[in-house]
Amino acid sequence: MEVPTLRGLRELERAEAPAATVRAWGERQRVAFVLATVAVAALAVAGYLTLRLPAQPVVPQLPEIDQNTPIHAVLLVFEDLERGLDAMPPGLTAGQRAIVDRRNSMLWGIGIAAAIAVCTAVGAVVVLSGGRKKR
Repeated sequence: MEVPTLRGLRELERAEAPAATVRAWGERQRVAFVLATVAVAALAVAGYLTLRLPAQPVVPQLPEIDQNTPIHAVLLVFEDLERGLDAMPPGLTAGQRAIVDRRNSMLWGIGIAAAIAVCTAVGAVVVLSGGRKKR
């Protein structure tokens, strides 16, 4: 086996240094991926809750206002005001009230999951667009 001397090594052509390897994913891409994954998961939760949402119970119809005397119509309005804005409609059974309560809770869950999905998706876009260099 031939081994060149030091002088022979100095006379050899210099090889170019290998190009620096670029990592496929940087920190920004990792954060954006996690945020996008959370957004997709939140959308999946919102979709699941939407599919499981119980039907709105049929509310018994109140007599038409036109069929009542003006005094009776005003009394109906005051009865509604006394019950409050978040009160259940009159005439619902206990089972229907439970369905309305469950439905309202699920609607809140859908809204929260959708808000999380939108916020994390926007966060992912901001993280990815923040890496651009200004020229």
